[in-house]
Amino acid sequence: MAKAYGVTSLDKVSGWGTLNIDVHGTGPIKSVNQSEIMRVLNGSVGLTSTILDIQERILPVNSRKFAGFLNPNVTPQATQEGTNIQKMMGHINVKNGIAQTSDLQAQLEVGNIVLAGRPV
Repeated sequence: MAKAYGVTSLDKVSGWGTLNIDVHGTGPIKSVNQSEIMRVLNGSVGLTSTILDIQERILPVNSRKFAGFLNPNVTPQATQEGTNIQKMMGHINVKNGIAQTSDLQAQLEVGNIVLAGRPV
C-alpha cells in the first residue's frame, strides 16, 4: 500500500504482521504540501509483527561487539547482511504530526530493543 502512495523508504523492509492505523487531520492548512499535512495529523498506530526483515543493518557488528552482545573472539560471517527481527510490537501516538512511543519493543537475533520517546 505504501508503494501506491510513492513511499520508497520501505523498499528494503519485508515481513508480515498487523498494522492498525487510526490517523486523522485536525485544523486548517495553508497549502496542500507534505509539511502542512503532517502538522495536522493526530491519532495512533498499533504494530504487531511476527517476522520482519530489513535488508540493511540497523545494528552494525562493531556496535554489537562494543555493547557486549557478541563474544569479541567470534567474527560474524561477512556475507550476512540485513537485520532480522523475530517480533516487534507497540503503539505509536501522533499529535500535531509528531510521533511518540513509550512501549515499542523488538526482539532481534542478538537481543531485545525497547524504544521510548519521540524524534528530535
